[in-house]
Amino acid sequence: MSRLSILFVCCFAFVSCRDNNLVENDYSYISDPRARWRAYNLTNYIIEQDVHCFCKPYFGKCFVYVQSDTVSDVINIDNSTSIFSVAGRRFRTVNQLFELIDQNKNADQLDVEYNHRYGYPSRVFIDYFEIVDEELSIVTQNLKPIK
Repeated sequence: MSRLSILFVCCFAFVSCRDNNLVENDYSYISDPRARWRAYNLTNYIIEQDVHCFCKPYFGKCFVYVQSDTVSDVINIDNSTSIFSVAGRRFRTVNQLFELIDQNKNADQLDVEYNHRYGYPSRVFIDYFEIVDEELSIVTQNLKPIK
């Protein structure tokens, strides 16, 4: 392997391991997840989301495009088609995830995990035991800020 090839591979590996961060500041030291998220002041980003509920049909993992803190498109990862017109309401911005958590504080089961770097809810599970088949699970990951 030539020196140029080795240099290219090393540079590519370094760049690809950077977690796609376009944000220079790191507020991961802020302990409150919502305050951490607000510190970044992100309103334009792409994020992966997988919504599981007893609502049909299931759309699988999707890229959720957020512009000005509003979902602008939802693209199915498996087939690269937009499902925004048929399922856009199922997918949420990060701020809407925080609102969802606030609205369901009295659920029989509310489990939330947060992303260490940005503070967004990376896993939300909501269940009301008295109601059958209403569980909701949302997995959110791989935030990519858009400038």
